[in-house]
Amino acid sequence: RENTASFEGTLESDLDISFSVISDKFPPRLVFQDFLDPDTIVLHFNEILPSSAAIDSLNYKVSDLNVKRPEIDQKIMIESIEHSGSGVFLNLTEPVDQEDEYFSVELSNIFDLSGNFIEPNPKKITIVQNFIK
Repeated sequence: RENTASFEGTLESDLDISFSVISDKFPPRLVFQDFLDPDTIVLHFNEILPSSAAIDSLNYKVSDLNVKRPEIDQKIMIESIEHSGSGVFLNLTEPVDQEDEYFSVELSNIFDLSGNFIEPNPKKITIVQNFIK
């Protein structure tokens, strides 16, 4: 694990334990994504992101994949972005009103506090709007 250490065993005599902290070489990983409500997409990463990467609207693109309702091609625009630690909240200009429809979110130039960029860059994910009307 990246943030813990443990020792198991019987101490039969004094024991010197040492450790060193190495720099973070791992990119941020997206661990959860969903619609928080019909007009908010939440993205959670495995580590804290700097605000400069998290709130830049040029780093996100949301698209209707037209899987369930191809006759409705909803243009998704991001109105604002909120950031808290490892969470990013994409507030949309209007609610997504296609239940069970698939949407693509493209993330680009997202990096962690050590400057490691998300892989691949850009990264595309799919989320489903599943709110019952």
